[in-house]
Amino acid sequence: MAIRLFVVADKLPEWMSDEVTLIPCEQITNQRFAKAYDAVKKLKAVIAHPEVSEIFIYTYDDTVFLNPAPLKNYAVAEINRDTDITKWDGGNIWKEIMMNTVERLVANKLPTYNYETHLPRVLSKTRLSEIFEKFGFQKRPYHFSTIYFNYFGVPDVLLSKDKLIKADIRSNLTLEEINKLTQARAFLNYNDDGLNENLKKFLLELFPDKCRFEV
Repeated sequence: MAIRLFVVADKLPEWMSDEVTLIPCEQITNQRFAKAYDAVKKLKAVIAHPEVSEIFIYTYDDTVFLNPAPLKNYAVAEINRDTDITKWDGGNIWKEIMMNTVERLVANKLPTYNYETHLPRVLSKTRLSEIFEKFGFQKRPYHFSTIYFNYFGVPDVLLSKDKLIKADIRSNLTLEEINKLTQARAFLNYNDDGLNENLKKFLLELFPDKCRFEV
């Protein structure tokens, strides 16, 4: 079966080919918890699209697939049962949403593993619809991955803080440092600070040829 690529956005980047299917969705901005509400809005657009399969892979525009990985690696949880939000990574808005999420999970007698690991996730349209209906995401912001995977459970999920699954580049690294950090990793995440000329060179050397999704 051929891989299909869907992008949920207001428009496609100019460098993407007509092999990419746009799911039009205007971004939510300029409000408190905008990112959380925007993620749910986009997922609902995916659910409603008839060409997206029941099971699909959800990923980010700053995630790079470095090496083949089993699907269980697409839902890695960090063991995080500490309700002291000052010990969590992330900004204050992120922490507030996570506290909402943990409180709702506890109220429903569910595990409280943290699935906000910025990795690709294998999701079900039917299951997403179920949690959106049950938990009322439009009324209060939650981290949807943490709700989803704690609610349904994930067989053989990796429960650890193992850094061997992905590499995070969030600072100005040399090419040697990038090569060392990404060795044998399945995924790479980066932010604007990490996307320097060395990382661009690394990615161009890793993927020298354009794929069918690029013009």
